[in-house]
Amino acid sequence: MLPALNSFFEHPAERDGRLAELRRFLATQPRDGGLLVLVTHQVTISAVSDTFADAGTGVLMALGKGGRLERIATLAFGSGRD
Repeated sequence: MLPALNSFFEHPAERDGRLAELRRFLATQPRDGGLLVLVTHQVTISAVSDTFADAGTGVLMALGKGGRLERIATLAFGSGRD
């Protein structure tokens, strides 16, 4: 488990530290490696993708040069509110 994926919604003071930890983790991943799937919370997805991620939404990203994340697509999986 990667603590950086935990929600910081109720603890906004932890935002910068968690995002820095997540970016450090991502920077260590091989650029030519296999698919890496991370599941996290809306606030974390929105912060790392620079886009609002609604409930039931995923963001497909690629690891670019210098460890930068590049948004490829936004995926709607449903709201989960039946």
